[in-house]
Amino acid sequence: MTYNPKAEALFTAAQAYVDRGFWLQYDQLSMDRLIRITPRRRFRLPPEAATSQQRLYLDCATFVWAAFYNAFGYQLEATVTWNIRDLVRDCVFRHDFTGEETPEEIEAMSKQVKELLQPGDAVIVSRATNGHIMLYKNEHEYYHCTQPMGIPGSYNYKELRDNINPHGGMYIGDPRWWFEKSDEERYARRYLFNENVCKLAVVRPLNYVGDPTPDTLARMTTAKDLFFSVTASHSGGQTAAPGDTVEYTLSVENRRSDAAQVQIQFTPPAGCCPSGEFACTTEIPAGESCTCTFSVTAENIQSPAIDAPIIIANGLHVYAPPVLIGTNLTADEVEKVVSAMHTASGISSAEAITVAYASIGIPVPAAHNLLLRDLFYRHDAYTDHVWSRRRQNPAQDMALYSYFGGIGVITPEACYDPFIRTTQLRMDDLQPGDVLLCSDDHTGLKTYAAMYTGDGFCGSFAPDQSIDAISGDAAAAYLDTLPGRYAYIILRPSLIK
Repeated sequence: MTYNPKAEALFTAAQAYVDRGFWLQYDQLSMDRLIRITPRRRFRLPPEAATSQQRLYLDCATFVWAAFYNAFGYQLEATVTWNIRDLVRDCVFRHDFTGEETPEEIEAMSKQVKELLQPGDAVIVSRATNGHIMLYKNEHEYYHCTQPMGIPGSYNYKELRDNINPHGGMYIGDPRWWFEKSDEERYARRYLFNENVCKLAVVRPLNYVGDPTPDTLARMTTAKDLFFSVTASHSGGQTAAPGDTVEYTLSVENRRSDAAQVQIQFTPPAGCCPSGEFACTTEIPAGESCTCTFSVTAENIQSPAIDAPIIIANGLHVYAPPVLIGTNLTADEVEKVVSAMHTASGISSAEAITVAYASIGIPVPAAHNLLLRDLFYRHDAYTDHVWSRRRQNPAQDMALYSYFGGIGVITPEACYDPFIRTTQLRMDDLQPGDVLLCSDDHTGLKTYAAMYTGDGFCGSFAPDQSIDAISGDAAAAYLDTLPGRYAYIILRPSLIK
């Protein structure tokens, strides 16, 4: 087969997603809600965005989209499987099955597809209720993002929790199973001409891409077999106050068979005062890792977040997370609020939170159902009622940037804006005094609230429930239930302090 440098660039980007392991998960919620806009997939982020602080979610179509985007900066015409089949240019094979094809016709079609496949082709299979798209590499390998048979979907709706696959959501398969029948179910589903396949197509976007991006070239050369990850001292939803020191830690793992020389350049964000060295060179033995930490002081920041620093390691721009900035409670204020919440009795959780914050002079409305409804637009739909997030302004509405979601919430801009919606909510992302506001229905009447105390939550965890407290594993498990509830949002009253 003739060497194709563009195909190599594409597979370098694809492999970079595979290498993220369990930090990249398959997005079952996306597959279940494609028509209503998917809630968690973040396909514009590079592979290095999947870290121990930020789980990255993709599905089969957004993985293929992301591979082309990160390899070439090229944007496919669609991010949904059946739309890719219809809208992506250069469809080199297409067939709609009638069920009346003879074995001879199937055999001829199979031979035709096998012979026309080229590295970088996307193979699309549509079934009655879903579809799948795979990235063909060669006669022995293809890439795809999936939840394989025998493993539960990535979200358990009955138990309201994520099923985290320790392998992750990325897989490399053998395309020979595309053309072979099998009595074993897990292989039979891979057969392209299975009786439940309605449509089959092969598209060739590689014909339209430009040159590989500088980052892709670095992944292919100077940064090859080096695994990079950046974490921040203020993770996820934590807010840095003006004057705080923010640390960014770059981890580098050498997956080569020999020592690697790594050159790192750090450019601090605008409005931040740097401290320490911002360039270093280190040698990492084969199979070993090292970390480098860079510190800045948040000073003249007017935006809702500190821009991400520019970190370049061996020519590769390594993704660094943005850090939110705003006003925080003092330690004494936190103690007063949490103490007032714990001692509340005979009143609702909403009233208790209002009283708790009144003790430090911050007004929080007791009518949480109205507050929640004011944060979203409500839409009537033929199949269901849905909400979408209003324009965000934490200094006015207390609602923390990005941290909201639920099965009743849609926001198309989530695909493009890092502040639209979180993909994962962890205890480490919260700060004492944060208020978790939930609703179990589209009217907002089944609304309840709990306050984060630093080691758990105090409040209500279901409609009309009396005040209770949970901590430890129970609190972490409660956070996992949020994507399956109708709507939720995190409030940080200190932002209007």
